[in-house]
Amino acid sequence: RLAELAGARAEVITPIPAGGVGEVAAMVQSQRYNSPAREVEGREVARGTIVAVQALVGTTLVVKKLT
Repeated sequence: RLAELAGARAEVITPIPAGGVGEVAAMVQSQRYNSPAREVEGREVARGTIVAVQALVGTTLVVKKLT
């Protein structure tokens, strides 16, 4: 369920360029969900980085890099 994605952790599988869109894979209730994603502040995020899902805007996840 898309509502369950908020707060979920995901891995960047296609790098997110600064100000652009990449792709992430999130696990929610043992199911993998791939989605286009952008970083909440428009920063670049490298492949393999673990991020937290902040929101869903249309079909794109808004994510934040975990520190």
